[in-house]
Amino acid sequence: MPQALLIVAAAVILGLLGLSRHEARARDHRALEQQEIEAVALRMAERWAGAARDLAFDEADIARDEIRLRNDVAGLSSRLGPDAGETAADPRTFDDVDDYHGFTRTEAVPVGAGVGTVDLEVRVEVAYARSSDWSPLGTASTAKLAVVTVREAGAQERGRPAVQVTLPVRFTPAQQFVRQ
Repeated sequence: MPQALLIVAAAVILGLLGLSRHEARARDHRALEQQEIEAVALRMAERWAGAARDLAFDEADIARDEIRLRNDVAGLSSRLGPDAGETAADPRTFDDVDDYHGFTRTEAVPVGAGVGTVDLEVRVEVAYARSSDWSPLGTASTAKLAVVTVREAGAQERGRPAVQVTLPVRFTPAQQFVRQ
């Protein structure tokens, strides 16, 4: 009888060890998946920030053939977001940085090993900012701060927290002047 109890106890211990090892592998896999998706989300945020960098600082600067000086706020648009003739559904219609204000898009990113896809939502908010400390400002200025956020949807199904990357990007008229 005591030998049978020892055999049962040994079987239970071995089962627990195997289960513990399986859980450790699953945890490592989720951590690795999280890191890879974070890297993709960061590259996606950088891509959208780069698209905004290729545009004029402001609608008033599109045809301007000189650099706007730091205190020259004359003619700057007080409204942020797409202008007439531009649509958030097609960012190719954007011609200045603040057209990205309120922009959202969800992109399905394919994942290997038969996992399927991961949905990453891109959100961009643009605000005028103080050029001294880059804090948001409620009136037009010669500094704009765009915050590009990429967030994963549906990560809870994978047993881990959702990936979220936030990339603040600073814009000034001088940075935006050199363009094609």
